[in-house]
Amino acid sequence: TVGAASIAASVGGVVGISAAVGVGLARNSIANQVEAAIKNADNGVTATAGAVVLDADETATITATAAAAALGAAVGGVAGIAISGAGAEATNVILTQVNAHVDASNVTASGNVTLTADDTSTILAQVVAASASIAVSGTAGIGASIGASRARNLIGWRLDGTKQQSQVQAYVLGSSITAGGNLTQTATASETITATVLAGSVAAAGGTVGVAASGAGSSTENKISTLVTAYIDGDGATGILANNVSLTADDTSTITATAGSASMAAAFGAVGVAVSVGLGLANNEISNVVEAYIKNADGSSSLTTDAGVTTRSGGDIEIEAIERATVTATGVAASAALGGGIVGLSFSGAGADAKNVILTRTNAYVEGSDLASGRHTILLATDTATITAQVLSLSAAASGGLVAGAVSVGSSTANNLIGYTLAGVQTPAEVKAYVNNSRIVAGGSLTQTATSNATVTASVAAGSVAIAGGAVAAAGAGAGADVRNKVSTKVYAYIDGNSARGGGVSAATGVALTATDTSTITA
Repeated sequence: TVGAASIAASVGGVVGISAAVGVGLARNSIANQVEAAIKNADNGVTATAGAVVLDADETATITATAAAAALGAAVGGVAGIAISGAGAEATNVILTQVNAHVDASNVTASGNVTLTADDTSTILAQVVAASASIAVSGTAGIGASIGASRARNLIGWRLDGTKQQSQVQAYVLGSSITAGGNLTQTATASETITATVLAGSVAAAGGTVGVAASGAGSSTENKISTLVTAYIDGDGATGILANNVSLTADDTSTITATAGSASMAAAFGAVGVAVSVGLGLANNEISNVVEAYIKNADGSSSLTTDAGVTTRSGGDIEIEAIERATVTATGVAASAALGGGIVGLSFSGAGADAKNVILTRTNAYVEGSDLASGRHTILLATDTATITAQVLSLSAAASGGLVAGAVSVGSSTANNLIGYTLAGVQTPAEVKAYVNNSRIVAGGSLTQTATSNATVTASVAAGSVAIAGGAVAAAGAGAGADVRNKVSTKVYAYIDGNSARGGGVSAATGVALTATDTSTITA
């Protein structure tokens, strides 16, 4: 937790000048490697009575609070000038590698063989900045205030903008496994970013000439990039045998971001001029690769009956990749300006913007391998990427005097993209369940299912009002809202080619390939 507060006050018979500045900065970084492994044990690791369990867990957590406040007040007979500024920023980075694996080894267990990699890295950031200035003078009163807050929260990205994907992997590489029970490999990523960024500013001035200017701005950038895999690559010297084989890669990355700002300026005098601006910006991205697969497990080149991965009678081979990336973004900006005097002028502007991008690959596949399942062989790839965006801006300007003028502008924009980059380049989200250049013999059925249910929900609104009253009065108000929502996916379920050793796909009770998309946009 970082906090800063500043107060400045001055009283002068002729001139009173005060300035206050408060700044709060937080910098946090975690870079861990977590590994549970059996490596280069080619003479064997054996559990004669029991299971072999490899478990790698990462629970990295950053909780950051940055706050800043500033208050300036000035009173002068001829001139009163007050200036205040508050700025708060938090920057948080998590770079992790979580691996549970068997590499170049021979493993035997009378029970189950289980590999589990789990990452629940979390960033919680709260950033608040508040600033106020008050100036009073018999002749000229000038008050200026600025409040700014910013948060950058990165998982799998470096501060310089370079992607360094976090890893969550449960894998068997170039190894043989004989399990009396089940072989289970599970990689799970549940990485979470929650960011709340708020800024507020108030400026007030009074005098023969009163001038008040206030600005508040909040911005948050949040990114997650993770490689989540559960796989078998190669089958060692004697292949892989178990009652059931289950490979699951599952991602539930979540970003929840709120950026809010409020600004107000008021000025009174023979001439009263007030200017207020509020901005709220949110930028979020999830770009993950989630894959479960069996590759290069091609058994013995001399024995056509030796399958690379085999389950006993009644046993299944199940390969599943699941992507549930979720982005929830809220951007709010409010601004108000009030000017009064013989000449009263006011200007208010509020702008809110949210940019949300999800770019993912979700694949369950078999490639260059021989599989023999006692019962079913199942490949499932599922993507339910979700973006929810709420953007609101409100602006109000009011002035009164012999001559009065008021101008107000409100603007809200949102870009919600699944399968597109912010630059507009189409990069379709992949959801694939496929078999490539492989032989599969299933005692039951072969099922390959690819399902995409991408969802975008956007609510974008802007409001603006301007009021002027006087002998000569003019008021102008404008509000604009714009939203761009795009979804692009490739959803495939297919079989392409046969094993190099000969033989194709054979399933005793049927082969079913299903590709389904139910993408939805609500705006």
